[in-house]
Amino acid sequence: MNCVKYSTGALNIDGCRVGTSETIKPGGAGMLLSHVRDGKPGEGSDYQQNPGGRWPSNVILVHPETCQPGYCVSRCPVKQLEVDSLEAGVHAAGNKKKAQTTKKGNTFHFAAFDHNPDYYNDSGGATRFFKCLKEDTIMNIPQDLLDYLITMISTPDMQALYNDDISTWKVGQEKDNSWPGLVAYGQPSDEQAADLKRVLMPGAHLLLVAPESEPTGHTGTCRVEDAGFEIRDAILWIREAGHFHYVPKAARSEREAGCAKRDAGDTYVDPKPMDPDREEDSAGGNNPRNRGANPIRNFHPCLHPDTLVMTIKGYRPIKEIKIGDMVFSADGKFHRVKDVSSHPYTSSHLYDISVHGTNYTAPSSDNHPYLIWRPERRRKSITGGHVFWVEAKDIQKGDYTMTPLCKESSKVSLKYAKDIKFWFLFGLYLADGVLQKAGHGKNCYPSYSLGTDKPNIIGRVVHYFESKGVKVGIYPKKSKAVQVMAFDAEAGELFKKHGGSLAQNKSLSKDILNAPSSVKKAILEGYLAGDGCQVKGRLYKQAKTVSPDLACLMTLLGESIGYRTNLFRYEPVKNKGIGKRKFKTTRPTYHLYFYNQNQKRADRRDSRPTYIEYQGKTYLLRYIKEVKTVNYAGDVVNLTVAGNPTFQTCVGMSHNTVKPIKLMECLLDGIPVESGPILDPFMGSGSTGIACLRTGHDFIGVDREKDYVGIATSRIRHWDSEQGYINREVESDFKSEAKEAEPVDLWDLGD
Repeated sequence: MNCVKYSTGALNIDGCRVGTSETIKPGGAGMLLSHVRDGKPGEGSDYQQNPGGRWPSNVILVHPETCQPGYCVSRCPVKQLEVDSLEAGVHAAGNKKKAQTTKKGNTFHFAAFDHNPDYYNDSGGATRFFKCLKEDTIMNIPQDLLDYLITMISTPDMQALYNDDISTWKVGQEKDNSWPGLVAYGQPSDEQAADLKRVLMPGAHLLLVAPESEPTGHTGTCRVEDAGFEIRDAILWIREAGHFHYVPKAARSEREAGCAKRDAGDTYVDPKPMDPDREEDSAGGNNPRNRGANPIRNFHPCLHPDTLVMTIKGYRPIKEIKIGDMVFSADGKFHRVKDVSSHPYTSSHLYDISVHGTNYTAPSSDNHPYLIWRPERRRKSITGGHVFWVEAKDIQKGDYTMTPLCKESSKVSLKYAKDIKFWFLFGLYLADGVLQKAGHGKNCYPSYSLGTDKPNIIGRVVHYFESKGVKVGIYPKKSKAVQVMAFDAEAGELFKKHGGSLAQNKSLSKDILNAPSSVKKAILEGYLAGDGCQVKGRLYKQAKTVSPDLACLMTLLGESIGYRTNLFRYEPVKNKGIGKRKFKTTRPTYHLYFYNQNQKRADRRDSRPTYIEYQGKTYLLRYIKEVKTVNYAGDVVNLTVAGNPTFQTCVGMSHNTVKPIKLMECLLDGIPVESGPILDPFMGSGSTGIACLRTGHDFIGVDREKDYVGIATSRIRHWDSEQGYINREVESDFKSEAKEAEPVDLWDLGD
């Protein structure tokens, strides 16, 4: 509503994007409007925008006044970032020459370098991603920066205000809701902050530039927040070199060093350790931009945009997932997505992973890691196994992906949780039910279409609702079926809340997935009673649906109560119908197969392992039947998940990345070693601990996930013993719980 009524509430994207070679002219879109009371309207200035880039930018760098076109003085932050990033070898693609600098007095000149124009459609160091401006010694805010900020928060019909000293703001002079935005230098008083809230339109942006006396601007930020503003973001304004660090993302060799030597059953093992003597940028080595004989490595583990990820609503292509969506993670719970990122894929092909139990596949970048159980075999028998995080390019046929069981939650407050008969009828509704209206009210009632060959099911429906005093109607149909309608509005409301409506839109709510196992068993029993069957001579039960969401969530539900559940999607058959009457529309169908755990036949040996217990959790195993390469050129997508760096794909659990050690070293810089141990209460993979080894600090790490305590223990011990540091005393609570599995014959290994 703010956007419609006031044109506020959203940034002016055209104003904050970077053009290719456009210049902002005086009086044009970039013209500055000073505060109307305190000064004359400012004049816009000519300035060249950076080519390429991603906007709006959260970092702004300023060239000192003494910098000239093509030359930067030593204290220039733009020069520092450009040199640091190019020398790190991670921003220029293709046959990059190392960035060189030539000293000329007090200035530095950048030598030219080759680049690959296909990468991001631009070239150079990291500065191309950020706003780079010229220093202004006259104004508190450089004119170019002011033009940029004003343009960004102005509306199409009205430009924002500027006040070069917010302490001069006169309370009560401006009308209510009169301005679409304000850029101000300094920190307002409590009274001024409240007045700014009154003057600015709903949804307007207030940009406060921190004064020299308090570079963080925290006092002003707290005052405007107390006045009712919502703090959305911060822009870092870098004015001088030497006060920041450039840290490239952690390389694979850094992330996984030491993990290959862990005991059986531990996690995060590299099955093909990298050559420690090969430099990161050497030919055929680990360089993500290497275009030699080996595949090009990518910085960010990512997936093809159409790869399916398990969300609280069912499978969704990763490209459709948004910030705030809930995805299934390795702890067996759903967590919110806090970021979605994408970038051009730099390798020539993806690795498409296929597993038994589904015809869905997961095309993944070469470095995208999956949680893998790799069995140890003696001839055709399994004698044990190890759990690894393995990158897609290193996954092999015969490995197993791992999926945690959906955990019950004590926080779920489910009505009729102890009424198992009610949830049986809910499962029956998912299979054969609809919601119907009757009379003039808005109430919806559960109605079942049941065959006359199922008198026991019809009797269960009638008996349950009549025992509650609910009227039940039975209406014959033309075919050998009846429509059983229970006039229970409360049941209809609960069925819709937890299962949706319409055959193609039915689903399962989060409360159902986290419900007690007794409830989930009753739901599955009812679902199979309505839409399932057991083929003679087979040991599994099968069902089908036209709802993709119900199909994948029912798979998750079945696995959580002890079934190995297979899911297959089949395209609709053309010209399908009954007799001469053809269906107007047809939908894909989803076939579900439910196998009891550890079922056996008298005439065959045990099949492949289905579940394993690992570090206190139960995981479902899926046999990897094929990993093939597919050519691909385009963007790939990844997720950042709050509270757990993992998310479930249609073939198994995948992982995000590790923080670079250098970043943690920078944070430790300046902290006296003798001041005491460094505490990291969210240790994760232990990068802070490794940094403490290198800086000499003592370290205490804590993590609630035992998996990550094991990962951190292995990484820290490796860096301590093998990377040339003085051996430190390393103690850990982690104890491997690996147990040798009983031999299992792989009778159908070649399937």
